[in-house]
Amino acid sequence: RWMSHRAIQRWCSFVSASHQASTLEQRAHELWASRTSSNALWAWHRVSKEEAFLRAVEDDRVKRGRATLRRCKLGRLFNAWAEIHRRAVVAKVKASRAVHLYVLHIVSRCFGAWCRFLRGVRAHRLEVAKA
Repeated sequence: RWMSHRAIQRWCSFVSASHQASTLEQRAHELWASRTSSNALWAWHRVSKEEAFLRAVEDDRVKRGRATLRRCKLGRLFNAWAEIHRRAVVAKVKASRAVHLYVLHIVSRCFGAWCRFLRGVRAHRLEVAKA
């Protein structure tokens, strides 16, 4: 009987130690899984934060590039407008001068024709008066 009691005690202590080891192993596995999940989440957070920062830097670079292109385009458009305006002013001046010279020429021709007509009328009067 003493042996069997002693065997039962050994068996109980073995079961107790085995249960305790199993409990510790299960707790260790839970902690490992929790820690691994936590590490994965933190790694994802760091990567996401870095990607967001890089995306913001890229967006800023693109915005500055677009602003520069807009300024350059605006400058080109202004220069084109200034050139077109300058040519229009020159063309207007030339057209005005051409109209002025044409009017002078027409007036001169009309005045010359009128003078010839008057000379013709005077000559005709003189001839009529002589006859």
